[in-house]
Amino acid sequence: MPQIAIIRRTRKFTGRILQRIRHAITPPPAIRPPERPLPPPLPADDIHLQTLGLEFGRELLHRLLAELPMHRREMAQAHATADYPALRHSVHRILGAVVYCDCGPLEEGLRELRRALKTEDPPTIDVCYHRLITTMDTLIHFGGNGDYTDS
Repeated sequence: MPQIAIIRRTRKFTGRILQRIRHAITPPPAIRPPERPLPPPLPADDIHLQTLGLEFGRELLHRLLAELPMHRREMAQAHATADYPALRHSVHRILGAVVYCDCGPLEEGLRELRRALKTEDPPTIDVCYHRLITTMDTLIHFGGNGDYTDS
């Protein structure tokens, strides 16, 4: 019993000391990170530098549209055989290309299928897969590759 009383007194004593210390110490002022200056704008007379990004984006989009039927066939084959690791790999690979092309609907569909593959629930995967394939087919038709062979 005497040990319990000593422990209680020690806790009360320590608690009072901590309260005094907390009230005595004022928090230091918040440190703000230094503001980074914005990059300088491109010169208005240098049209080549301004259009270089647009040309590069267009070239990437054209390459993506040309390779989309091949990616679609790979994904269809993996889905048909329920080879989810291969389907996950295909989604990952094409997603890397789509992000650079800024192709919103296709990127959204790929991310949705990637999340569904993590659940490993076949009905959910099927729904997301078919939405993505519909988006891919629309883009393939838009890109002028409507004569691809469907698998």
